[in-house]
Amino acid sequence: MTPATATTYCNNGIGPDPYPSPDGTCPFTAVDERTHAYVMAGSHTVTLKVSDDDAGWSEITFVIDMG
Repeated sequence: MTPATATTYCNNGIGPDPYPSPDGTCPFTAVDERTHAYVMAGSHTVTLKVSDDDAGWSEITFVIDMG
């Protein structure tokens, strides 16, 4: 199993904005790409969780079937 990977992106490119976030910082767009080579065939669960510095978050889980 590959360890979880976390990447942080900030509106200003330096650090999180103060709490609560001031107006004008949304929406924020970030693009990230990861690759992984599965050694064994089977069903593999992948979970993506996105969170912000004001404690908001969203999560999606899906299964990759390698037959």
